[in-house]
Amino acid sequence: MTMEASQVLAAELDRSLPKWESLPSELRRALEHHCENLAGLVSSLRAAGRDHDEIRVLVGELLRSYEADLVAVLESGQ
Repeated sequence: MTMEASQVLAAELDRSLPKWESLPSELRRALEHHCENLAGLVSSLRAAGRDHDEIRVLVGELLRSYEADLVAVLESGQ
């Protein structure tokens, strides 16, 4: 079964950050920006022949790496 890039991201967000939709607007904008970049990456990895499990793991790792960016926005009070 092939999932669209947006489905891969949504599934990984729901697994890693289940309440992401309730984030303050500034954090949601930062997360959405990162997700747009990840969607392009997912499409590129798929085109390069990477399998679904590999892509899912990489997306999960990258989402966790964006935690510092999201925390920085939150701590800045913006």
